Amino acid sequence: MVKGYVLVTGGSRGIGRAIVLKFGSEGYYVVFTYLNKLDAANETLKMLKDVGGDGFYVKMNVGDESSVRKCYELISSEIPYLNVLVNNAGVLSMKGIDELSLDG
Repeated sequence: MVKGYVLVTGGSRGIGRAIVLKFGSEGYYVVFTYLNKLDAANETLKMLKDVGGDGFYVKMNVGDESSVRKCYELISSEIPYLNVLVNNAGVLSMKGIDELSLDG
């Protein structure tokens, strides 16, 4: 029985991977995103299943609004709802907060 549904952005490596594995081991269905390292995403998915979890991954660039929209559409067609969103992925921008926009 699935406890709930989790989305972890930037979940294929490092801290994101640890978050994916923790939620998976606790009985949550986990969707996670990656950007460039498909091998790492595949490894994380295998590790997720090894700890008794289930889920899938989606390629997404958090710095690209159309990529985020496509990711949302795919995820919302595959799972009924989200209980938890972990925004782990980041975008490096060397601007002041008052200079930021969706366009970068």
